[in-house]
Amino acid sequence: MNKVELTKALVKQTQVDPQIASEFIDKLFETVAENLVKGEKITLAGLGTFSTHLHKQRATLHPKTKQPIELPALKMIKFQPSDKLKHRLETNK
Repeated sequence: MNKVELTKALVKQTQVDPQIASEFIDKLFETVAENLVKGEKITLAGLGTFSTHLHKQRATLHPKTKQPIELPALKMIKFQPSDKLKHRLETNK
């Protein structure tokens, strides 16, 4: 599902104006992104928790040249589904 499809689903379920739904989704995504950049954890009840995790700098080999290289530290986004979502996924096989 992409943003357009998400907007249509929100409009269908809430009967809200499509422009308002689109703006709401934009603001929601922006707020989530801003808080993740700040290093804050975002917990959405029934869905899960978004957080960031720092992968440490490490040495490895270049896949083609086999020369040693250093991979820089990298901030990654992690999503941990809620127990409720896990249960829904398991019971909807």
